Amino acid sequence: MKNKMKILLLVVFSFFFTLNAHSQDKKQAIEDILNILSTQYGLKIYYTEIPVSTWGNSVTAEVATIEDYEKLLTYLQLFKEEWQKYTPSYIKKTGVKEIVFCKSVAYNGQRRAAIPDCYKEILYYDFLLGNHNPTYQRHVVHHEYYHMIEEQRFGNTYYKDPQWAAFNEPTFQYGAGGASQRGSNQYPMTHPQKGFINLYSTAGLEEDKAEIYAMLFTESERAKVMPWLAEDDILRKKVDYMQKTIDELFK
Repeated sequence: MKNKMKILLLVVFSFFFTLNAHSQDKKQAIEDILNILSTQYGLKIYYTEIPVSTWGNSVTAEVATIEDYEKLLTYLQLFKEEWQKYTPSYIKKTGVKEIVFCKSVAYNGQRRAAIPDCYKEILYYDFLLGNHNPTYQRHVVHHEYYHMIEEQRFGNTYYKDPQWAAFNEPTFQYGAGGASQRGSNQYPMTHPQKGFINLYSTAGLEEDKAEIYAMLFTESERAKVMPWLAEDDILRKKVDYMQKTIDELFK
């Protein structure tokens, strides 16, 4: 009986030793990526703590646990590929100072894939939400970042850009904002009507601009949308406007 107990203890010890070693390897890989991004772009990056946002307790999130490290690492590898599409000077022009990688991100209880805090210059990214769809996660990286760009350029993330609004047909009216249009049917590139790449774009002018911006940085989406421009002059004007914005930031 004693021998059986010793064998069981050895098996349990071996299991937890292997699990811990595996977790430490993942943690080191996570920190290596974060150090690269932090050094390259001059950013403060968190994953073991969550700084308080401008909206206090209205924004909630959780830090990654050891059990999350593999999924966090997978997300960071994706994020690094997307973020390195930008130059350090591009990021500096837009004012972003901090990035937080966390999970269960929510605003007033509504789950969000990311939250931009344009006042404290912090981006909160949920590394778990949408992880079944890497294209969606890539898109979100750029979409939420664009809200920071908008605030930096115009002083307001909800700036009602008259030039952009003039592109739309005179009878068109945007919805009540991104918080009011949720659901998986909102985000695919379906070209639901003239001038719009998806349903979510119709939620608000600020979301329309952010969707066009993110699409231009997400290769598979861009390949799908570009052919539509030949027959959709409104969409073509929006894409040209956004491409000009991007080009100016890269100068």
